[in-house]
Amino acid sequence: MNLTDAPLKVRLKIEDANGILLRNDDIEFPIQNEKWKILNTTSGGYINAGTYKIRLESDNMKGLRIEPFEFQ
Repeated sequence: MNLTDAPLKVRLKIEDANGILLRNDDIEFPIQNEKWKILNTTSGGYINAGTYKIRLESDNMKGLRIEPFEFQ
């Protein structure tokens, strides 16, 4: 949930166990409207079972609430 009054851009990074960056681009959380929203995105390609690092990065994520985070 984006608790601010403007869309919030965040950098999404997906990295595999070997350190290969699979995705490194911005996603945008829309402004709030009283309830939680689901934000769907993709890995940008095929991934196999295994261990991955998923990071959300931004200079300012104040007002961003994430619950839960699901990766399939």
